[in-house]
Amino acid sequence: MRKAADFFIIFIETYLQMNLPAFLLSLLFFAEPAPYSLTGKIVDGTDGAPLVAADVIITDMDDSVLTHGTTGEDGSFSLESAWEGDFLLTVKMMGYDSFVSEKLRGSPGGVLDLGEIKMNRSSTGLEEVTVVGEKNRIVYKLDRMSISSSSSITAAGGTAVDVLSGLPSVLVDADGNLSFRGSTGFLVYVDGKPSPLEGTAALLQIPAALIEDIEILTTPSARYRTDGDAGIINIKTKKSASDQWSGLFTLTGSTLGTWGFDGTLNYRKGRNNWYVGGTLQQIKGRSDFLQEKKTEVLGIGTVSRSDGERWSRNGTYTARAGWQYSDGNKHSYSLDFLGGRTDFWRGGDMVYDETRVYSGTGLGEDSRYDSHDRYNLMKDFYQISHDYVWRPDDRNEISLRNRFRYDGYSIEYTESNMFDASGSRFEGTRGYEEEHHWDCDASLAYKLSYREGGQLETGFQYTTYSEHGGYRIKYWDREEGEFVWQDDLATPFYYRRQVYSGLAPAPRRVAAQMTADMI
Repeated sequence: MRKAADFFIIFIETYLQMNLPAFLLSLLFFAEPAPYSLTGKIVDGTDGAPLVAADVIITDMDDSVLTHGTTGEDGSFSLESAWEGDFLLTVKMMGYDSFVSEKLRGSPGGVLDLGEIKMNRSSTGLEEVTVVGEKNRIVYKLDRMSISSSSSITAAGGTAVDVLSGLPSVLVDADGNLSFRGSTGFLVYVDGKPSPLEGTAALLQIPAALIEDIEILTTPSARYRTDGDAGIINIKTKKSASDQWSGLFTLTGSTLGTWGFDGTLNYRKGRNNWYVGGTLQQIKGRSDFLQEKKTEVLGIGTVSRSDGERWSRNGTYTARAGWQYSDGNKHSYSLDFLGGRTDFWRGGDMVYDETRVYSGTGLGEDSRYDSHDRYNLMKDFYQISHDYVWRPDDRNEISLRNRFRYDGYSIEYTESNMFDASGSRFEGTRGYEEEHHWDCDASLAYKLSYREGGQLETGFQYTTYSEHGGYRIKYWDREEGEFVWQDDLATPFYYRRQVYSGLAPAPRRVAAQMTADMI
């Protein structure tokens, strides 16, 4: 055994001595090439800022990936490859154009430093993401209902009346007058402030294009004016938050001849915002009218039919200006001026048929008349208001509000005319009411946010309203053939009302209130 082992060792030594060059060559052939390093730095081509987490890829000339990596916090990268042959370096990053190098070749065991590679920002990159949603048209809350104007396609180009007309609790008659919950005694607020006009007149002067939302307060608390028996309609208008100059303008029209223009120009700088604007519009309406009434009084049965057309023309010509201040934290103040003229017309032209039957006699008579009625209310008004809110911290808020309005010129005119079949005037009345009035209200309120979603309010409000004027009337005198003044019906009047209301913490939100009316 020992001789055999010695013989094997001698054989191996003799073989290696004779074939050593070939053995070394075979080891060199089967060994992997020495790897080389590829380094560099990726930066923004505009400001030279390092690009973090950019993808760095090495591919062969057939676009097969050899190796890849990402840049570090300083934008640098270092990759190793043992590929013997030509290759390309590609860099990719969102928001930038891809970078592809020229043909490269590395030296085994060496370092290939590409230096600083600048990436160009993509001109077709993603600039912004816009999420588009649609509001629910009606949102019900505990004490109010909110209506979105932008969700009402049919109201586009109309007024606040058109936005509200589709609600179950709102009714608009043939003359365009709106009643809410069966009453016209509702109040209109604009951005939380009382409107200088009342009822339908206030809603008609606000274009639908300027409305963001409408809130209907069905059970307003005593911190609001307390003389609206049907509730309060608060209209929130669209606002511009842009710095420097901005504007919002609308132009509307219809085939009936309705036209309207509303514009507001804002200038915002720092904590201050100034605005000026105005509204010029004529809202026209037309409707067919058909009515039949049956009455029986003292044995006389009467059937009357009215058939014709009714129309309306409501003009609003107002100007507004104001200044708003807010430090974004504790103090905010606003001063607003509003003035202008409103001119409302409505009327009807109808054929009036009347049939009378005398009970028990079988006798009757028919009559036919042409009826024409007109109504006009024109007034000039001026209003100034200011609000101040102080928030010393996140929990406490004190607000002081005051408004003064004066109607310097107001005339209400009514006219009714009835002509017989021959065209002669049968009846006629003309009424004139001249009126001047002013009103003022002020409030001081305190609000405590004692927990999230919990608030405690207390405050006091004062409202005063005064008007004076006179009413005169003319009747058609058939014998004289002219309108004659009725001196005994000339009525001067003076009316004043004052309301004091307090809001205080109480069980179940009970508010104390005192009202005084004087005539």
